[in-house]
Amino acid sequence: MRLALIDPAPLRGERTESLQFLQLADALAAAGAEVRLLTPRAAGTAEILGRPVHPGLHLEFLDDPRHGLIYRLLGLSRSNKPFLARLGRWIAAGGLRDVDAVYVRNLKLAERLLATPGAPPLFFHAHEHFARVFREEHDLGRWRERRRLAALTAREGGVYRGAAGIVATVSPIVADIRADYGADLPALVVPNGVDLEAVRAVRADVAVRPAGRVSALYLGSLHPWKGVETVLRAMPRARSRVDLVIVGGEPHRVQELEQLARELGVADCVRLLGPTPPARRFEAIAAADLALLPLTARSGMASRYTSPLKLFEYMAMGKAILASDLPTVRDIVKPGMDAVLAAPDQPEAWADALLALAVDAPLRARLGSAAAAAASACGWEQRAATILTWMRGRL
Repeated sequence: MRLALIDPAPLRGERTESLQFLQLADALAAAGAEVRLLTPRAAGTAEILGRPVHPGLHLEFLDDPRHGLIYRLLGLSRSNKPFLARLGRWIAAGGLRDVDAVYVRNLKLAERLLATPGAPPLFFHAHEHFARVFREEHDLGRWRERRRLAALTAREGGVYRGAAGIVATVSPIVADIRADYGADLPALVVPNGVDLEAVRAVRADVAVRPAGRVSALYLGSLHPWKGVETVLRAMPRARSRVDLVIVGGEPHRVQELEQLARELGVADCVRLLGPTPPARRFEAIAAADLALLPLTARSGMASRYTSPLKLFEYMAMGKAILASDLPTVRDIVKPGMDAVLAAPDQPEAWADALLALAVDAPLRARLGSAAAAAASACGWEQRAATILTWMRGRL
């Protein structure tokens, strides 16, 4: 099967979306597909994966001048229009002639491809319900925002009705799409995965330290819906046993959380290290005793639509996991068996759980062992093989 995976966002190591899309492309190639990945020119893929891509994955960079002076002056530096223009010329030159299907995750790109005469069937990676998330994050009392929502709703519904199928990471995405758009199109629900090869290269020693002070790690972006503030607010009670390490995030968010730690009087037991190179993220996980996923319940993105890469990575590294008790998390872990779940947005509940895990080394060992066993079936190649078989059945 010949696939074109296309995305207007540059491949950058600090973007989870880049890691996810590159991992999928690489795994589809390993599963037997001939894959062409088209993006703007980007950072080296080895810097993102920590290894070369599969020989069956062919990277094609459509030069994107969006960072040039002219595009900045025209206000297009954050626009996908330059990439879409170059993609149009690539298509006109016959770029899709030898492709059996295209796989995309960007609505505007999908809309453009569905309107292209003679384009192959399109499969859409639905990682959220865009209109519902927009309603949460914008003031719909403003007419401009209502107009944007109307355009987004029309585009989203059109893509779902025109696609050959959608691939979602959690079932609520499919349920909400069908409820709002009546789009009874084929859908596959398959969670995100983990790079088991990278894990094997790092996971040489997952020994659990005895009771005493433990290191609790949060790894990832610092968007408010990630819930990191909840853990920080739990630290005044948990500080007697727990050191908190936060890896990732934009500089302004790191500064905000550092200020919060000072206000809470826990700056001496909280370290915010900023981003780590993607290829070294497993080293950061290996150094921790506990791994944290404090998603907030106040966001539909967190409570209904996310399938966190970091959760699978924590599991594969054999770490005891403390996560928010949300449907998206329960889809992946079994409470009390391979993770401990705490009420989201409740610092007292998180403090209790942190302290309980800190003093119980056998529990941490049991949870970590069960998590690693569960993650062994969650490799990217297994996930890609499922997707590939499903797509073939719809062509």
